[in-house]
Amino acid sequence: MKRLIAGYGIAAGLLLGGAMARADDTHVMPVEEAWNTAQRLYAEGRYGDAFGEFFSAAIRDHAQAQEIVGMMYLLGPEIYGPQVRHDRIEAQFWLEQASARDRPVASYMVCLIRRTDARQFAVQRAAEATCARG
Repeated sequence: MKRLIAGYGIAAGLLLGGAMARADDTHVMPVEEAWNTAQRLYAEGRYGDAFGEFFSAAIRDHAQAQEIVGMMYLLGPEIYGPQVRHDRIEAQFWLEQASARDRPVASYMVCLIRRTDARQFAVQRAAEATCARG
């Protein structure tokens, strides 16, 4: 048993030691710096790069960045180019995060997404019922 515990201690030490060694090499931009960079890149029309910075701020609870990430996912490459993919599920997730933090546009968009989903479900059910009757 002691050998097993010692083995875990060595493994943990190696993992932590590796993380500590890299800690000085890694720079995480402060959230406000990421936000400001994202705004600048967006204004320059560099949407793919801006998305990455907005996302960086969004994952660190920047409500307005969450709202923008949600909208960028919702509108996708048709508006923002091939670097920004369309993903309605991700869009809804980020818009819900922003909505929970009192972002009014995000709240409105979440409502629209949910209403659209409900309508599509109702249409699908009606079609299935019609087809089942034959």
